[in-house]
Amino acid sequence: MRLPGLAIFLATIAAPAAALAADVSRSAARQPQPEPPAPRSPWSGYIAVGGAMLPEFPGSKDYKFVPVPLGRLAYGDYYIEVVGPRAKINVIPGGMFEAGPLVGYDGGRDDDVKNRRIKLLPKVDSAIEFGGFAKLNLKQVLIHNDQLSFGVEFAKASEGHEGYTASLQTSYGIQTARPFFMSVDAKATFADKNYSNAYFGIGPVGAAATGLPVYTASAGITKAEIGLNARYLFSPNWGINARVGYARLLGDAAKSPIVKREGSENQFNAVAGVLYRF
Repeated sequence: MRLPGLAIFLATIAAPAAALAADVSRSAARQPQPEPPAPRSPWSGYIAVGGAMLPEFPGSKDYKFVPVPLGRLAYGDYYIEVVGPRAKINVIPGGMFEAGPLVGYDGGRDDDVKNRRIKLLPKVDSAIEFGGFAKLNLKQVLIHNDQLSFGVEFAKASEGHEGYTASLQTSYGIQTARPFFMSVDAKATFADKNYSNAYFGIGPVGAAATGLPVYTASAGITKAEIGLNARYLFSPNWGINARVGYARLLGDAAKSPIVKREGSENQFNAVAGVLYRF
């Protein structure tokens, strides 16, 4: 009789506890549960409105202000990016390696430039350029929040200068604080004979009109450039972006009378804009 009595005693004690646990469970079930975080959209991008101070033409010592479009629309690792007069489309997934086609615009050299002799030279018509690019991205190279990239670009025009250019590029950037990013970049540009002669050569007609000597420019490395970039975000969406750059003309481009007598081997540029991210 002791065992049944003990069982009844234990059941009597456990019943209120079980009822209380069930009531607590029902009460918890009635409480509103936190919503799970919304899935992150694969779409991202930015757009910037700004302007730049640039040489009037390659080798000019005079400068002009031009509006500069900046923007990017990405779906995962795929993107369309516009930086100044060039637009690129990345078609390679993964993020570490990027490559794809590009289209650019070359503004040429009009006869409304400030230099009175250069405006007498034959015009270099503006042109659409087509080409491609490839880029290798490396992260956490020296510290946990840095990135290093190497790239190459190629562009060919069927009108205007009718030549092509190719450039090797590298950049190194650091996210120094959550809203601030800074990077330094370097680039060397090669141009073929058509491009070099269009901008730096002087034919007999141009020599007779300007008094400058006849000059033929050959293909080669025409320019080396270094730049400093900075981006500061006031909020998760709004910020400012800026870049200052210095380029040095080299080879036959630097020896041209257009540069030596009427222009400058030293080429500066500055770009700034208001940025919106989404």
